[in-house]
Amino acid sequence: MYIFIINPVAGNGRAKRIFKNLQTTDTYNNINAHFIYTEYEGHATEIACDLSKSNAHIQAIIIVGGDGTIYEFLNGFTNRKIPLSFLLGGSGNDFARGCSIEGTSEAILKRVVSQHNPVIYWPSTYETDFKKKIFANSIGFGFDALIAKKTNQSTAKTFLNKFGLGKLSYIYTLIKGLINFKPLNITVNVNGLKKELKQCWIASASNHPYVGGGMKLAPQAANNEDEFTVILIHSISRLKVMLLFATVFSGLHTRLKEVEQIDTNRVEFIFEEQINFQVDGEVGQASTCVISKEQEKIILLGR
Repeated sequence: MYIFIINPVAGNGRAKRIFKNLQTTDTYNNINAHFIYTEYEGHATEIACDLSKSNAHIQAIIIVGGDGTIYEFLNGFTNRKIPLSFLLGGSGNDFARGCSIEGTSEAILKRVVSQHNPVIYWPSTYETDFKKKIFANSIGFGFDALIAKKTNQSTAKTFLNKFGLGKLSYIYTLIKGLINFKPLNITVNVNGLKKELKQCWIASASNHPYVGGGMKLAPQAANNEDEFTVILIHSISRLKVMLLFATVFSGLHTRLKEVEQIDTNRVEFIFEEQINFQVDGEVGQASTCVISKEQEKIILLGR
């Protein structure tokens, strides 16, 4: 049996639309399929918990939504023997981009059914205020957290999603945020070293290169079981930040001396007060955060 988890509000309804179209295809109608729509925030986590305990023979779980849906699902998913896949139903779809899952929904489903080219994916964990969770893509403090928060609140995102241009909402919010953002002072403990960073714009950890709908914030990040990539952007002028974000989609921003890249399996961020963070596009607040590599793998289909 193939289980489909659909977030009907992802991508301003895009996930619901692509699933409805998929249901008309021969590929879908020739498999034993069961589908569940999420109904509220956190519902995907509850569904994942239930499916992890199920005795049914599940051949794969296919998530139809955005990066936030993946994030919710992984934080309830404990039966890592069941393969997962993902249909691009969100506005950013950085998880699919980072995993090289592409093509039409039917093409992806065909590869899932054929069990073509299964790959292993290693998430990471983060712990804030005694809460430990999993993330698939990245977690970031500072300017990227501001972008995520403002983008999620933006009416422009809703408008652009109607035309399949959701990632442009990140660019729109980025430009607006450049004017008002106040850089942070952060203590970073990584690889046995303690760094006191002044005027820090971004402190992030990434399992793959992409964030914010295709920005290659950590272009050298490669998903593996041993480490993730920390990006630290600090002591940089506001004018130079504009240059940085003009090149972030190509990854050339890492040539700037104010951009540090560190590969590690553990990092600790300490802030002077509670600040915003983004994790897989969702937002929260924390004053400290410990990030480490998750030891349980995910089996991915559909590439």
